[in-house]
Amino acid sequence: FFAAAKGFEGEPEGGERCLACFRLRLSRTARAAKEGHFDYFGTTLTISPLKDAAAINAIGEELAKEYGVSWLYSDFKKRLESAAEEKAINLVKKDIAEEIAVKVETSKAFNKLSEKFSKEVDRILNDPSIRTADKKPTIYKTEIDIVNSYIENIKEQISKTDDAKEIKKLNRVIEKLKDKKINEIRYHGSTYDEVARSVKVKRWLKAEINRREGVFKNFKKLSGLLFGLAILPFTCGLLNWAYPRFMEKFFPKLCDAKAQAKKEQEGK
Repeated sequence: FFAAAKGFEGEPEGGERCLACFRLRLSRTARAAKEGHFDYFGTTLTISPLKDAAAINAIGEELAKEYGVSWLYSDFKKRLESAAEEKAINLVKKDIAEEIAVKVETSKAFNKLSEKFSKEVDRILNDPSIRTADKKPTIYKTEIDIVNSYIENIKEQISKTDDAKEIKKLNRVIEKLKDKKINEIRYHGSTYDEVARSVKVKRWLKAEINRREGVFKNFKKLSGLLFGLAILPFTCGLLNWAYPRFMEKFFPKLCDAKAQAKKEQEGK
């Protein structure tokens, strides 16, 4: 390596010294492939985002002709980027699926709670044993009891399952119901497809708003730069006109001294 890198000690990272190192490593790989009667030779160097895949493949092609062994073209970081992109997409899909499942359960809870509460309200209003002054507080307490009872039923479901995904979903439903009146619980739709459509549209709208905000911010930066460049000649001209008049008005002695010095200089 030191022999191959001689003369390139001052080269920056990614310069000629790196190319010499690539050639050294790949030439030994090509020689080993030829001696072993392999069909191809290649390298994993292209997996690094800091390595120049185009340069590595170019050197590999040259050595393939020199040693008579086919070069296996590669750019593994592209595969990593693709895998990372696929992973990100899958995470978003998973997050959307979980959100839909929670909102479906929350909507079911809203329907059941509303139905039960409506019946209880009718019963309380038509119960002659409850005084008129007590009906409103009774309705309020009944609503709280109905929601808390529903939450306890969900907790019981959680205690009977080992499915981590189901437990996570039910815990999120509890968060949506806890300390809320029934009319404060969000209703998202009557069917899975309806809820899914609502969630996806909201996600798209949010992404589109963020994208447009980014475009607007970039436009503001660019327009500010262009405006500054446009008024620069006017600003310079204004300063050239205003500066001498400002000096003559507020610093006349300094201006006279400067003019006198200029005349003396010209006289010499």
